[in-house]
Amino acid sequence: YGRINAAKETLLTLPSPEFFARPEWHPDADPAAMTPALRALARAHHEHCAHRALLETLELHGRWAEVRAGMVGSPDGAAHERREYSDWCQTMKDVTNEAVSRSQELLNAGWLETSADDSKDDPKRAAEVHLLRVMYVPEIVTWMAHMLIHTHQFAPENLARCVQLVDYVASPLSKLWREFREAGKLAAFAKQMGTATLAMLEGPKGRWAWAGGKGV
Repeated sequence: YGRINAAKETLLTLPSPEFFARPEWHPDADPAAMTPALRALARAHHEHCAHRALLETLELHGRWAEVRAGMVGSPDGAAHERREYSDWCQTMKDVTNEAVSRSQELLNAGWLETSADDSKDDPKRAAEVHLLRVMYVPEIVTWMAHMLIHTHQFAPENLARCVQLVDYVASPLSKLWREFREAGKLAAFAKQMGTATLAMLEGPKGRWAWAGGKGV
């Protein structure tokens, strides 16, 4: 969590590539119509924004873990303990929804996707960027599943949202399965989806109740 904040603060000290923008270049310009130098500037802008978005997303993941670790109250305790627990559950729901939503936005935006022009202009950097995508895309999706599974006791709908990640990863539009395959994490993802499916079948009193699913 601290390292994420440090990286974010460092990145914010760097000038955005927009600072060097020219009239013939803007973030939405057609790369095919640019010179190699302008395409390099566009890639720098894209990477800069992508790294900032990633750090903001990971920051929310850290916030989720922090809130979860600070559970207060008890659903079976005295009146004030039940109120505390209810407030904590609502906070967990809010933080989960925000973190999952931000994660989906990041992935839907094509985080650090490279093009044929990128590979042609700077193959070494394109390979480095692709490696970052292989490292972080599975991690982001895995965290989404983790957050949804671990909040299903007080947000049962999150199990269905978790299982829907299968379609998201396998979608011909997102094609996120490629990063999972390259990272060797398809089996671990399938195990997570199996856990969510089992929890849906067993219901709130099954083995994957809140205290039982800590290892997922």
